[in-house]
Amino acid sequence: MIRHKRKLGRFYKQLIKKEKFSYRQALAIYENLHREAVFLDVIHLKNMLEE
Repeated sequence: MIRHKRKLGRFYKQLIKKEKFSYRQALAIYENLHREAVFLDVIHLKNMLEE
C-alpha cells in the first residue's frame, strides 16, 4: 500500500526529468519489455483487433 502518493508522484516526475533516452534506447527498452510480456504470456503476438 502506498501511503504518500504525492511524494511518490514527485519522485517519478524528478526521475523522468533526469533520465534522457535517445529514440534508439527507448525503442530497445520497449522491444525488450514487449518480448518479455509475450514470453510470460501476458500479451499475444497476434493482432487483437483482427478477431
